Amino acid sequence: MRHFLCALCLSGVSVATGSATAAVVTWTAAGPVTALADPTNLSGGATQWSLQVTVDTLAPDLEPGDPALGTYGVSATLQTGTLTVPFGAELKVYDDVLDGIAIESSGVPSGWDSFSCAVTLQDSTATVFAGDAVPEPPPGVNAFDQTSFGLIGQTTGTPAIQAAGEVTTLTPEPASLALLVLGGVAVVRRRLGAAGRRTPPAAPSARAR
Repeated sequence: MRHFLCALCLSGVSVATGSATAAVVTWTAAGPVTALADPTNLSGGATQWSLQVTVDTLAPDLEPGDPALGTYGVSATLQTGTLTVPFGAELKVYDDVLDGIAIESSGVPSGWDSFSCAVTLQDSTATVFAGDAVPEPPPGVNAFDQTSFGLIGQTTGTPAIQAAGEVTTLTPEPASLALLVLGGVAVVRRRLGAAGRRTPPAAPSARAR
């Protein structure tokens, strides 16, 4: 049983509670800032960046006609130094000549005149994905051989900030992992309960003569 529960957790089972299925999880991508141009010190001289992305694993593919590209609407929050920016984004899953994930901003956050943020991870061997669905959980960063982080934006009345970096971690949040475990436990309990109800009663013992 213990090994089975672990397998459920590692395979990214969706969370089941009663009859409902929760599919919203949070990913975190992070890494060092390797280049920074920040004339007004918006980021406080950032040396690291992180991006939290809220993903609905049951969200519809916005490009259903392309079997090699899945596009999904997500919400994201960028933290780099003292700068925090929530924004809408798209998660793109590529299963093509290059497998990969791209998280790209869509629209302009409030208080910004322009804003573009992107995190990309590519696998030149094209072996990470076998489809364009949202992976549950996301592959570790070591599955990719090319990664990048980029930011360019301008708040109202200030010079633009530009930053670039690398991706060194891509993980589900601990809370998301806990939900996956609880979901797996719920599934196991329901299956065991059903199996128990289907088990025929034991045959009565023969009476002593």
